[in-house]
Amino acid sequence: MRKEKERRSREKKCRYEILILEHELPHALILKAALVSTGLDRNSITIITNGQEALKYIERKAQHEDRGVPDLIFIELQLSGGENTLVIGKIRTNPELQNVPIVLLTDPHNPITDTIYLTLGIDQMLAKTSDYLKFKQDIGEVLHRFIPNVTKPLMSWQKLSGSFLTNLTKR
Repeated sequence: MRKEKERRSREKKCRYEILILEHELPHALILKAALVSTGLDRNSITIITNGQEALKYIERKAQHEDRGVPDLIFIELQLSGGENTLVIGKIRTNPELQNVPIVLLTDPHNPITDTIYLTLGIDQMLAKTSDYLKFKQDIGEVLHRFIPNVTKPLMSWQKLSGSFLTNLTKR
């Protein structure tokens, strides 16, 4: 009986591929938790923590070495090595990835102008916040915009550890 319940639960999970490019692993894990809370399968979320690895990932996609193209990409504004604009450019020129929506994760204390945002080829910007419930709601809105079959997260979810949340806005 329990195994059957687990199987049905797995089947209910959404099998969309999500790519997270975030240089701070704790922040990437918070984003992943928010995505999983919407019904996405945790195994369909890839985390890359530096620009060089992101570029290798994109190259593999360009050469069809990896199957599956992400349905949505989250990229941190300050990707390690300062390579975020290079990574975004490579994504936008890769025929396999050029139409994948990109959400730029920004620091609320360091806003960038709309002009930069538009020239980068970003589809949406999302400010990080230390309020996990607000962040989950924002993630739900992003998913609803780009992946309509994913449900929005509920407000009743518990907050994550305060230390993780505090670090969201500290650099």
